[in-house]
Amino acid sequence: MGRIGVAVIGAGGENIATGCHLPALKHVPEMELRLLHDVNEEGVRRTAQTYGVDWTTNFEDVLTRDDIDLVQICSPDPFHASQSVAALDAGKHVLCQKPLALSVEELESMSVAAVRSEGQFQGCQHRRYEAWARASHAAIQRGDIGEPVYGRFQVKGRFYPYPQDSFYRTAESGGQFVHNGMHYVDVLCYLMDTLPVEVFARSARHYPTADRLESDNYLSCMTKMENGAQAWIELNLMMVDPPLTPAEERVIIIGTQGTLRLGNEDNPNFEAFTPGGSVRTRVNPLIHVANPFVLQFREFAHTILTGRPNAIPFHFSARVMETCLAAVESAGTGEPVKLRDWLERGVQ
Repeated sequence: MGRIGVAVIGAGGENIATGCHLPALKHVPEMELRLLHDVNEEGVRRTAQTYGVDWTTNFEDVLTRDDIDLVQICSPDPFHASQSVAALDAGKHVLCQKPLALSVEELESMSVAAVRSEGQFQGCQHRRYEAWARASHAAIQRGDIGEPVYGRFQVKGRFYPYPQDSFYRTAESGGQFVHNGMHYVDVLCYLMDTLPVEVFARSARHYPTADRLESDNYLSCMTKMENGAQAWIELNLMMVDPPLTPAEERVIIIGTQGTLRLGNEDNPNFEAFTPGGSVRTRVNPLIHVANPFVLQFREFAHTILTGRPNAIPFHFSARVMETCLAAVESAGTGEPVKLRDWLERGVQ
């Protein structure tokens, strides 16, 4: 295979496809954009003219073209699972935006398709490729704080001001923890090098203005991890901030020999335990701060071209996604939820 032929799904408006995926692809020499798809004919035609590529409103066209090797799925959430399954069944590689699915049943269908397909699958978990996450991961892997025993990811802000008719305002969407929680869970799992096995969550609803969603806007999720560690994810969208104000994010990883603390724009700070007390240090900033989408796309391209192991295997993404779904379930029932072992289902 030469360059990987790419089709991007959902490229007919201002969204993650046109704002992030397409600009990033211009900086991935291993990939070549060849086709755009969207049901919005006017929008996808306009985007295709900008990038000088073909376009279609028929998803079947994507699956039958021999020059399309990779399908990047950026369509609305309800279509992620079915389009991933169709693309995998057509022998295509798939890069799917979060959330991967809106139910465990959809995840199961994706699991079956991933097993039988010749194509590779990867969830678009780009936040682990951000500079602070990569620097923190490298430091933890060096043993700077010892073995992680506790992780916390807190988000405080307000929800994105979706249009009034948006699917993401509805209860059927699963709420904002299903839509965005995969990023928070994934970063903790990446840094701590482990996966959740059990979830217990509580949620609440407090909308201080007339603008509101049908779902709860606060969720606190405790997870027991495979290695015995604990993790806590808190999504608090009750804040009265102006629309589009960046959310405040704080991450803490406690290890057996030190603690990692970081926030939105901070360089990671470490407190290393010593006989004389704690010593605070900073992780050396990365010399080259690359676009996280570019980094993930290039790494996935190398997986496809060389056959080396997938950096984010399906079983990892499935457990992360199931954690988000289980958190909403647990918050509704008041009971903990045990998670599946996707490796037992034969998906690497």
